[in-house]
Amino acid sequence: EIERLNWLKGEWVNSTETEYSKETWSQENDSTLNGFSYTQIGKDTVFAEILKLQQLGEKVALTVVAFNQNDDTPVTFMMKPSKEGVFVFENLSHDFPQRIVYTNPTKDSIYAWVEGPIDGEIKRVEFYFSKSK
Repeated sequence: EIERLNWLKGEWVNSTETEYSKETWSQENDSTLNGFSYTQIGKDTVFAEILKLQQLGEKVALTVVAFNQNDDTPVTFMMKPSKEGVFVFENLSHDFPQRIVYTNPTKDSIYAWVEGPIDGEIKRVEFYFSKSK
């Protein structure tokens, strides 16, 4: 299953006038991809996280450590069956997000989003990245 996510390997960026985000993925071994993502506004890093995709038997897990969230402890999301080209990772016991979704709409792009409940409403935050390396 994890081989279906090999397209993530490399560097991905999103840059606007006010914000710069970068997500980098590399292969650790046959069953693990490691990622790091951060966002800067000006010279300040406002968000950073370490990501790990692992094949665990028949399942694929996405483990995230978001700095300054959840006491810097890992949160694991399990990949759920979904339509071709859409990778849904879910942890319904987590507050927000409960779902992390990655898609690869074109060869050199990532469209991803996180979603879950905030104050009783489902919120969705979207991310667009272009391949840089």
